[in-house]
Amino acid sequence: MNALREFLFGEELPTQSPGTGVEWVQLAQWSDREQLLVWVLIALVLAVSIWNLRRVTGMWKRAGLFLLRFCIVCLLLFAFYQPALLEERRARSTNTIIVLADDSASMSLPHGEGTRRDHVASFIRDHSAIWRAYEESNVVESYRFSDSLEATDWRDMDQTLSASGQHTHLVETLEELRDRYRNRDIGGILLLSDGIDNGRAGRVLRGGNDLDQETVRLLKSFEAPMFTFGLRGGDIRDVSVAELRYSPFAFKRNQSTIEAEIQVHGYQGGTLEVELIEEGKLVRSVTREIEDGVSVYTATFDFTPVELGHRVYAVRVKPFLGEVTLENNERHAVIRVNRDKIRALQIAGHPSWDVRFLRNHLKRTPNIQLISFFILINPSGTLRTVSSKETALIPFPADDLFVKELGSFDLVILQDFNYGPFQLPRHLVRIRDYVKKGGAMLMVGGRLSLGAGDYEGTEIEQILPVDMTVPDAFDDALDNAEFAARLSKVGRTHTITRLAFDPATNEKAWAALPKLEGLNKSRGMANGGTSLVDHPTLKMEDGRPMPVIAVAEPGKGRSAVIATDSLWRYKMPSTGAGEEGRYDELWSNLVRWLIKDPDLDLVRVHPSTGVRALGESVNLEVRIFTPDYRPAVDQGFSIKLSRRPTLGRGVTPEVVHEGTGLRTDEHGRWTVVRKPTAPGIYDVEVVTVVGGRQLKARTVFVVSDERPEMRQVLSTDKLLEAVASVTRGSAYSLDDRDVPLHFNPPRVSDVVSRRYHERWNVPGVFLLACLLFGLEWWARRRVGLL
Repeated sequence: MNALREFLFGEELPTQSPGTGVEWVQLAQWSDREQLLVWVLIALVLAVSIWNLRRVTGMWKRAGLFLLRFCIVCLLLFAFYQPALLEERRARSTNTIIVLADDSASMSLPHGEGTRRDHVASFIRDHSAIWRAYEESNVVESYRFSDSLEATDWRDMDQTLSASGQHTHLVETLEELRDRYRNRDIGGILLLSDGIDNGRAGRVLRGGNDLDQETVRLLKSFEAPMFTFGLRGGDIRDVSVAELRYSPFAFKRNQSTIEAEIQVHGYQGGTLEVELIEEGKLVRSVTREIEDGVSVYTATFDFTPVELGHRVYAVRVKPFLGEVTLENNERHAVIRVNRDKIRALQIAGHPSWDVRFLRNHLKRTPNIQLISFFILINPSGTLRTVSSKETALIPFPADDLFVKELGSFDLVILQDFNYGPFQLPRHLVRIRDYVKKGGAMLMVGGRLSLGAGDYEGTEIEQILPVDMTVPDAFDDALDNAEFAARLSKVGRTHTITRLAFDPATNEKAWAALPKLEGLNKSRGMANGGTSLVDHPTLKMEDGRPMPVIAVAEPGKGRSAVIATDSLWRYKMPSTGAGEEGRYDELWSNLVRWLIKDPDLDLVRVHPSTGVRALGESVNLEVRIFTPDYRPAVDQGFSIKLSRRPTLGRGVTPEVVHEGTGLRTDEHGRWTVVRKPTAPGIYDVEVVTVVGGRQLKARTVFVVSDERPEMRQVLSTDKLLEAVASVTRGSAYSLDDRDVPLHFNPPRVSDVVSRRYHERWNVPGVFLLACLLFGLEWWARRRVGLL
């Protein structure tokens, strides 16, 4: 019988069961229009059938015939739609429950009778039965995290937790975790920690803010509840320098301030002694009395640096008896000490627009201290009209300026100045020596400057970038025609003439500047000089364009020539688009280059940070430029890294790394990553030869023996509660027992198999159709309808 039934009507239909889903589906793909036509046809057939049955006598006969016709129509409609039972076998996935255990150094601090690490291990061990129960229907995976995320078995937590990681970066840990589980179902996450985080999340919360939106999005992306277990209570006794607030820059002989935040935990009385130390020497100390209920104190230090360069400062609080750690009793800061003011001496032969515009620019620059002298009396004794508010009629103090004070100036400017009548000839040699020993001089053109001012043959000739001799092809040292200055090949990239970073934009900016008027002629370049801006038509004896702006580096100093007294025209707007600002930008670039601003050095070396903890890597980047400030590609250099001696260990620095024959890349850069193995102050020196000159760059960084994990030793629930709140989990203590946890249920994953059980085309349906058609024919014949 079963075989006959399967032959006529197909195999037995499946039923709904776990892992198997069944539903009726339609195999025929008829359009809505086609279905409408079929239903209209069915309605017509039934209507005609009822109309024909009016001739049949007897209600039961009519009902029987209509029922036969209706069954035939239904059977045909059944075949029209081709129904089938869809059987789908589905694989149900298992969720993953993740256990994250904090393995950073702060977990080694005491808590109760043991350490924080011991409490985590005990919590996992005491709940081993729960973990095994979870494993029956889920996958339980555990990790320890600090500097990185490392997989471990929860059964081995007693052995694998070392509490030695240098950092706790929860956000970075969760980002790595999300990448690992991007295509997997997570039922929930258990986070076991003391709540101390020295990454992004910790900094945000310490500032009194809520979690940032990026962190919130990261937490929600897991789509799973997070349950946090922290440490409550505990007796911590510690005094620490929690934070330093200071400017990374200071000015020589100007007062600066370092503000230290001191945190006190577990002490109800006593005196805080806080010291400021510069390069190992005590600068100042302050005291604060500990008050009941107050845990945060501020120590403010005012200091006045007297040496230029990078200086290392430290704030130290003297330890108390019984502190859990002494690592956080000292914090370091590296501050770059710059010049307080750029002392500039401007000597002008007579008042002019060029003199006035330059003087106004120098006076408006905050970090320039300007001393100006204007010659108001010409050789014939005639006075020029000058405002008494701007000048004082005094004898020109040549001896005071060039004997006593010359070395105190960073820049000397001789602007259209005739040195002859003012006792200056005997001081020109001092100006020359001043520049060669490291000073800076600028000569601005005009009828009393350069060759027109009879400087030819003087000592000044030995430091200027141009040969002031009048070329044989010219009778006069001056040309008075207007001209549009243009950049030289070097000037297109040089930092002085860079008015825009992009070379094409820079050239457009220069092309938009007004024309200049008048040029001091020169025979050629001298003292290794370089022309940055050229005259468009006038040529030197070697056929090259005459320079308008030229620079040189005689000896240890620098010099420049502006061979025109009409540069003030660059201050006037030429296009209505603010081009007048180019004048100030050009002068600022020139002054910074002349005084050797460190930011314009051809050789630079920078550490990734001024202060690093022991065990952390330090990135050193070297950048080298050609004299025209293009990246020096494949430039050779050497580097030396040395550690300053500490107290009781001699006076000779220890060389910890030395590299020679190193070369820059296609961007003029070279980087190296070092991980110092000892705390201390490290000096970095880079030496190279650029343009035939040996150049050096130096910097300093500090490696502290303080681990970042020990900067904050008091456990906190703030971060743990925030994480649990965002993810709709709960925050508990490691001491809590029988806490309710709710995880995401496993969801159905992909369909494994799909099978259609058709019933419209089996032999039984065909036989039934034949039977119904035959029966209807016989019945209609009996009643006389055929």
